Amino acid sequence: MAPSARVCMYHASGMAMVLTKPVGFLRRLFRPGHDYLPGTTIFRDIDIELVAGDLKLEECGERDGSGNLPASDSSTLAVTENAVARKVRQYWDEAAQGARRAHESLSGRWASLSSEAEIDTLLAEPKVVASTLSEVAREGSDRLEGLYRTVGVRQLDLERFREAEGITRPHHPPRALVFKLLPVVVAFAIELAINVSAFANGEEFGLAGAMFKVIALPFLNFGITAVLVFAFGRHVVRRPAWAKIIGALGFFVAVLWALFFNLTISHWRDSLGTQMSIEAGRTAWAAMMSNPFGLADLNSWLLFLAGLGAGLLGGVEAWIWKDPHPGYSRRLEALHTAEEDYNEARAWFLARLGQISTNATSALRDALTKAATAAQRRPELAAQASALAEDLNLYRQHLQGVADDLVAIYREANVRTRSTPPPEHFGGPQLVELPPINLAPLPAPDKRRRVPGLLKGAMEKIGKAKDHACSELHTLTERSTASGAT
Repeated sequence: MAPSARVCMYHASGMAMVLTKPVGFLRRLFRPGHDYLPGTTIFRDIDIELVAGDLKLEECGERDGSGNLPASDSSTLAVTENAVARKVRQYWDEAAQGARRAHESLSGRWASLSSEAEIDTLLAEPKVVASTLSEVAREGSDRLEGLYRTVGVRQLDLERFREAEGITRPHHPPRALVFKLLPVVVAFAIELAINVSAFANGEEFGLAGAMFKVIALPFLNFGITAVLVFAFGRHVVRRPAWAKIIGALGFFVAVLWALFFNLTISHWRDSLGTQMSIEAGRTAWAAMMSNPFGLADLNSWLLFLAGLGAGLLGGVEAWIWKDPHPGYSRRLEALHTAEEDYNEARAWFLARLGQISTNATSALRDALTKAATAAQRRPELAAQASALAEDLNLYRQHLQGVADDLVAIYREANVRTRSTPPPEHFGGPQLVELPPINLAPLPAPDKRRRVPGLLKGAMEKIGKAKDHACSELHTLTERSTASGAT
């Protein structure tokens, strides 16, 4: 067979055989989204005829053959044969360098997908979270213990007060603010309207002038009566004798004030001949002191009765503004405030425990995602590294065949033009020393470790630790029951 035909056939069959796997590997290399993208010169497709033309193998073979070079008894390679060897080694060095870079990229990606750290997290995180939850629960329990003592103090104070005052009835719940203020506003408006109407005739500025001057009268009438009843009169229901005396005096002063104030206002109306002036006031005061109930006009009596009714309404409102028993509402409100503080603190610590558990669960899910990704991608990377090493070895064998084919072109041309027998080594292959490259294999992870199962177990442990921590934050009822049992 002619050398050129042998070269072509070898090139076709050899490349087809050698590049069967590299072609598949290269197709995977250039797949979008791959972990690395090496250069296209890793496994160069060598055109034997083109390289032979670049090296001028035919010309050199004919020239050397015409000069019967190398000599028949020569045991050294011809210059052209050495040039072929250098060219093939260049191809091999380029391929080896590209393969190393690709392998380093695969190794780096493989190392970054380590699942051992995530698995260790899945195994160790429950203990860490349980310790944190326990510490928070201990802190919360200490805080709640202090608040519970405050609740106990308030409860004891209320019980002692009820016992000392002989209170056996439940506390009267306070009315809504709108129902408290509505009677006050209505009484104030009625009394103000009556006063304005009564004094408008003696005021040169009419209703507006009268309203400006008498606006304070309902406040004095209603307000002072209410204050006297609320601050002093309510003590009449208390058990101590001194409290009852204060209460009786409070009621007496409140009634006396309502009578005195409204009679004075009514006498002032009788003296409106001098209008709402200081002189009219003095006249009203003198009439009040000399003859308190000597009102000269029916309208003045009506004004007196309306004012007295407003004052009495103020006393009634003061009596029922809170529980009629002085100190009862205050102590009960203090107890409720202490209980609210306890419940709010407990809710805050429960929310904190929940947040810690949620954050830990989220971290575990992230670890699971990383571990699952590593478990999925690492075998792929390991297979790619193995294929790369195999393809590189096949490419090394292919280059040795390429060297033989290139030298065959030179030797065939040399033999055609020689007049002497060719050297003995012309009958053998071109021996090119291509050092083998060992690419370390990448181990695949142990698929027997079920990461989802580890996550489920870790989450169950965290859930139990959270439930246990929450159980340490007792409600008021639980604490009271435990204290009673003790």
